Formats: sequence, structure tokens, C-alpha cells
Amino acid sequence: MKIYDRVEEYVETPDDVGEYKMPEAYDMVENVNQEKRFFVAMQRYKDPEAKDKMNPFAEQEAWEEHQIGKSKLQFGSKDKKPSSDEYQYVFEDTIDFVKSSVIEGTQPEDDSNKEDIKAKDILKRELQDERKTLPIFKFRDELLKAVEEYQVIVIVGETGSGKTTQIPQYLHEAGYTAKGKVACTQPRRVAVMSVAARVSQEMGVKLGHEVGYSIRFEDCTSDKTIIKYMTDGMLLREFLGEPDLASYSVVMVDEAHERTLSTDILFEKFSDYFDSAPIFKIPGRRYPVEIHYTKAPEADYIDAAIVTVLQIHVTQPPGDILVFLTELQAKIFEPTPEGACKVVLATNIAETSLTIDGIKYVIDPGFSNQRAGRSGRTGPGKCFRLYTSYNYMHDLEDNTVPEIQRTNLANVVLTMKSLGIHDLVNLDFMDPPPSLHQKLY
Repeated sequence: MKIYDRVEEYVETPDDVGEYKMPEAYDMVENVNQEKRFFVAMQRYKDPEAKDKMNPFAEQEAWEEHQIGKSKLQFGSKDKKPSSDEYQYVFEDTIDFVKSSVIEGTQPEDDSNKEDIKAKDILKRELQDERKTLPIFKFRDELLKAVEEYQVIVIVGETGSGKTTQIPQYLHEAGYTAKGKVACTQPRRVAVMSVAARVSQEMGVKLGHEVGYSIRFEDCTSDKTIIKYMTDGMLLREFLGEPDLASYSVVMVDEAHERTLSTDILFEKFSDYFDSAPIFKIPGRRYPVEIHYTKAPEADYIDAAIVTVLQIHVTQPPGDILVFLTELQAKIFEPTPEGACKVVLATNIAETSLTIDGIKYVIDPGFSNQRAGRSGRTGPGKCFRLYTSYNYMHDLEDNTVPEIQRTNLANVVLTMKSLGIHDLVNLDFMDPPPSLHQKLY
């Protein structure tokens, strides 16, 4: 009886107990539980959430879930509460869109668009007010009158007077762009691009439309362009295709004092009109600039510049610093973060044409007399010269040596020949190249 009870208990025992059991003899047809026989095989393809419904893809789905879990490996405790994203997407450039219904006039613009328009109007008014504070503004009417009377005008303006950005706009406002484009040349590419961007902002137009620029390998102009900034070399190229420059009503050769090769060649093209040209003198500096000299000559100006930067940062009131040493990049125009001091290292490209907001201190190793004007444009400033007062008065050149006197003459000869200037020997150069006769013959 006890044996029978044990057998009955064994038969009723669930299959999932943690002990080994002798398998049934499935080869015996009689008294074989077929459901129990295929239980293991059926369990393999059974979805636990589908109750009695079979899922032939359960194994594949379980494998895929396992692989996906490995690809999304996460650290930390499993019961950690999900948190929101710590970072937001930041776009450097955005595109403004407008609904078609707004364009068609069937739906008014929303409040956000109105706020944008209001902000742009405020910025435009501020820019117009700032234009009136420039030293050249008081000479506007007198300058336009002289342009109407004379074919060539010589303008002598200090740095920061506003001549580069304002004169082309004055000419446009006076109606000269109705007769042709207004051209303004610059010796350097960065100056061309930055000035064009500034003028387009002041006029409230898109860069490349009414205001554009042209530099080597890049032409940011269109059929709408009426004010065009370009390098002096690009204007020479336009002479080749249009010798009379008939598409222009006024040509402005800016930064002529730098005496680049292209500028000097342009002077030769216009030299017949110089004798009767009036001269305008425009003050430039709106704020005082203190000049400081070293008490003794510096042996290593790079080391002296670094020391001076640190010395200014520690001992002087807050303000950005401009050092004339190495290459200039467009990043210099970005505003300085609060509580920081921006130090700009630049070649003589920053000497003229460009105004860098926030510059209060200038460090000049001693290659030009104009660099003090880089400070004092937007507020009082100081210029620290890494040479003595005696060196400044006796050793430094007053002006830059013209490029035509220090460059290979092969390019000079070919350029002037292409422009129709053939008698180079008897040409009345502003500053003739050295040994021109010997090199030509």
C-alpha cells in the first residue's frame, strides 16, 4: 500500500521541481502522455504573455531583444529614475520660414514674427544713430558736393573716421547708384568681407544682394548689387574686361597709404586727374589714447609682448588687448565673454579698415606709426609701444615701403602691359621701382 501511495505521489508531482526524474519511455505507445512528451519542445516556442497561444518566433525575438539590450548598454542602478536630457540642441545657423498664407495675405503673422520684426527695427535705428556719431558725418554734404564738382577727390582720414563704411552709403543715398555701381577697394580679403557685412547690416539688406564683395576665388554679388567691396587686385582684373569701368559710377581706392602693388598700378591709371583733385582731411579718433614707451630697448619683442599682455591684464582696468604679431581670423569680431579678456594677435591687417569692438589696449612691437588708432575707437584706450621714444623719432620709417619697390618686377611688367600701359621706361611712377631700366633691358 505504501508503494502504491509513493507511485501516485510521484505521478502527481509537478515537472518543475528541482530534482532529477527518470524520463518516460516514449517508444512505448501505450499509456504515453503526448502533451507531456512535447512539453519541452512546445515551451521553447511559447510566448509567456500569449498564454496558450504558440509563438514560433519567440526564440528569434528573445535573441533580438538580447542583442538590442547589449547595444544600449547603460550604467547605474536598474531602478534609477529616467531623467530628461541634460543638453539642448544648438544651431549656429538657422533658417527663417514664413507661412504661405502670410505671404498671400490671408493670415496675419503670429506674435513671434512681430517681435522679430520689432527687434530688427530697433537694431536698424541703433545702427543709424551710431552712423551719425562717426567723425565723417559732419562732412557728408560737403563731401558729396565735391564729388559732384570734381572727378577725383583725395580723402585723408584717420583710422576710425568711418570713411570706409559711410562714403559708399552716402553716394548711394545721393543717387549715384542709379547711374552705376559704387566700388570700394581694400588691400586685404578679410577687410573686404567684414566691411561688406557691416555695410549690409547698416543698410538692412542681405549680404550679396544690394551690398556684396568680390575677392579671389569668391564672388558674393548678384544682379541687385549696387555697392561692391573688392580687393584692389580684383578691380585690376575688371580693367581687363572693362577698360573704361562703365558699369561703375564711382570708384573708391581705400587704404591707399599701404601702397600695395595693385594700388600703385590703379594710381597710374587715374594719375591724369590728380593735379586738380581737392583734399579732404577728416579726423578719426573719437576718444583719447595714451601712448606708453619702454624705458629701454627690448631684445625679444615676442617675449616683451607676452609680458606686456599679462601686465596689462593684472594692472589695468578691464578691456580687450590687440597685439600685432601673427595671423588675423574672423573670430576676433565675436564679443568677449563676461568676466574675460580677449587678446587678439594680428598682422598689420588690423592696422586699418577694421574696427574690433572692445579693444582698449594696443601693443605695438614697432613697425608702423598708425597702430595707436586701433584703440580709442569705441572708448578711451592706451597704446604700449615696445620701443623707446628715441627709436620712434629717429629709427622708424614714417610710411610703409611701397610694394612696387620690394617685389619681383616680372609681375609688375606683365600686369601693366595687360592693362595697356606699354611705355614703362618713361612712365611717371609715384615711386619708381629700383633699377627698372637695367631690369627691362
